[in-house]
Amino acid sequence: VPQLERLGLLPAAQSLLVRELRRSAGLIVVAGATGTGKSTTLAAALAFLNDSARNLVSIEDPIEYHLPGVNQVQVNEQSGLTFAKGLRSILRQDPDVIAVGEIRDRETAEIAIRAALTGHLVLSSMHANTAAEIPLRFVEMGIAPYLVAASLTLVISQRLLRLLCPACKQSYQGVASWAEGSTDNALFTRGGCERCHATGYAGRTGIFEMLPLDERIKNQLALPEGIPRLRSLCGSLTRFPLAEQVRERIEKGEVGVEEAAFFAS
Repeated sequence: VPQLERLGLLPAAQSLLVRELRRSAGLIVVAGATGTGKSTTLAAALAFLNDSARNLVSIEDPIEYHLPGVNQVQVNEQSGLTFAKGLRSILRQDPDVIAVGEIRDRETAEIAIRAALTGHLVLSSMHANTAAEIPLRFVEMGIAPYLVAASLTLVISQRLLRLLCPACKQSYQGVASWAEGSTDNALFTRGGCERCHATGYAGRTGIFEMLPLDERIKNQLALPEGIPRLRSLCGSLTRFPLAEQVRERIEKGEVGVEEAAFFAS
């Protein structure tokens, strides 16, 4: 079972996440592309919350981690069990915490937000490259901005970085064109040896940026003329930006310069 402390969160980011998980109600969204570890983060959050005092229920497609003590429901669209229908059913079970594997459509978003506004802690994921995109994504789905402001408490965006094999990583001789300004640190790229089975890598780690929904964002959502500026405001208020973490990991020699090109997206 995944654990929060093993995800790769910066200490301050983990403290922020734990604070939000201890709320009795609200919506926390994990954003990222396919294969970035969103399901692992959701499972770790559920494991953190899992105790005999809470009723935890999830609806997933597919169920990737089996969590003892959590009532896990598998989506089956062929038989008509969608995220939205499963979520409606879950709400009749008097849950304290609800995990929705993914918010893909307006109907699921509406039910998840309604649940967050009626005393439930809701955890879910969405496809997006940055945390700043998520509040606007809800608005673009047709959710009233004031409902987004009232329900959404935290957005996490994550990526996975490949860690260089320490036994064979090679010095990088090129120019670090990705960096703003110059760096005095030695830079590295992957090699290949028996220890890493000629891949050049020794596992992966997650990096996470976070967007707490503070009063500035909530006020922006309340203004009709504020929506066009919403993404830029959210971008400026994002904590632990992913790009900064990539640069720091490259300069420490933990990941290769090739990750910078991957991150330019």
